[in-house]
Amino acid sequence: MGATAVGTGLNADPAYIEKVVLYLGGISKWPIKGAEHLVDATQNTDGYTEVSAMLKVCMMNLSKIANDLRMMASGPRCGLGELQLPARQPGAASCREGEPVMAEVVNQVAFQVIGNDNTICLASEAGQFELNVMEPVLVFNLLQSISIMKTPSSCSGNSASRGSWRTRSG
Repeated sequence: MGATAVGTGLNADPAYIEKVVLYLGGISKWPIKGAEHLVDATQNTDGYTEVSAMLKVCMMNLSKIANDLRMMASGPRCGLGELQLPARQPGAASCREGEPVMAEVVNQVAFQVIGNDNTICLASEAGQFELNVMEPVLVFNLLQSISIMKTPSSCSGNSASRGSWRTRSG
């Protein structure tokens, strides 16, 4: 919001800020609200950093679950072989029968989200005084994390809901 003196609203009609919030909500289709403290919201990006940390924790937990599933599905000759995961790439050349592709996708997304969180933390602390010029890299990485987290959760959820995950006993 240009011409508002670092978020204070100075030099701008108070209705301007309200109109900007309404406009952004309209084009994004999200329930956007204005910040209670405009100066704080301009200079501090702790809200973004907190969201990123929550996404990271979520992906770390999903990655742990994926690792457990991969271990339980290892085999059939020398592994636990407790689960039979659905074939996601049938006919693909592989040295592992029943290759747990989705578990590996979850791991890769988790690694990227963890890296994005580190970038977001560094960008968040890099602001000086009332201005944080690192917001573009911060927002880019946050939106990327949100975007890439959709893929493994929707694909894995679809397989699980169709009853494709079987135990060794049947």
